[in-house]
Amino acid sequence: ISSQDDEMDVESEESGSDEELNGWTEGDETQLLGLSSEIHEALEKHKLAKLVYMKISSLPENVMDIITNCAQSIALAKRVVRLQCCVYLCLNNLVSVVDMEQFGGPRALYSLVRSIFKQCLCLNPQQPGFECNAELIEASTAAIRAILLRLASFKFSDLGDINPYDLEEIFKIGILPEPRVQANVARIVGTLGVLLVSNPLLVKMVGNYLLEAVERQQALWLSAEALDSLMDVFADDCTDQMAAEINLVPRLQALTHRLKSKMRQERKTLGEHYPVVSTVMTNLSPFIKYKGARVAALRTH
Repeated sequence: ISSQDDEMDVESEESGSDEELNGWTEGDETQLLGLSSEIHEALEKHKLAKLVYMKISSLPENVMDIITNCAQSIALAKRVVRLQCCVYLCLNNLVSVVDMEQFGGPRALYSLVRSIFKQCLCLNPQQPGFECNAELIEASTAAIRAILLRLASFKFSDLGDINPYDLEEIFKIGILPEPRVQANVARIVGTLGVLLVSNPLLVKMVGNYLLEAVERQQALWLSAEALDSLMDVFADDCTDQMAAEINLVPRLQALTHRLKSKMRQERKTLGEHYPVVSTVMTNLSPFIKYKGARVAALRTH
């Protein structure tokens, strides 16, 4: 797959950063778990989750068109979009720390995901106000990412209405020229792949999208986001046949040298992205070796 020296280089980089990586992880968990009981009680008492939920819907499309295209009300249109951004970011923060029942349970949260997706798809990147819409898409995809991760933690799998067309529409959002949107969509697609693991067609679509995302990305941290999601999707042994059908292992092998080279060049400039990138690079070779052996075993049966 790669030279022994390459593997030793990455391992050396990782051993020197264990303390930094562990500190980041522990800090992140501490921040989440450190939410005081008083704050939890206040969130429940004032039904903040429900209030945020009620603010998700935007103004009717015809009303937004009117106020956006009217010189006297364009400032109002921008304030509406700003409010929606705040709502999505608030939802992103809330969904991981409050009881899911405050949102109406898993099914209600999944319905919310569908609703937010519809709003995302209504945002036309060709229209004059797209700079503002780009911010809205970033906030909304961050909310979807957080909700799906929460649903995945409960092993929610009632996604029977997802079809290939839905995935294609999600993929379109992921090719917008906004790095954080691309990262959010990679995680969204990866989480859907995990939840849809019993559907070979959709899992292969997810796998191909994430592989293509890794192949086309110039930014190492975006490649790492897609790779991490890809390994999550195909970690389950039941995906071996699907991995074989999309040539997962050979395509990853072809990418390994370039990714390790970029890691050596950029490791000091990755900043906040370093923990994810370093973890992915540590896991990549073992994943290829393990999955490669399992896919090869399919040919002997």
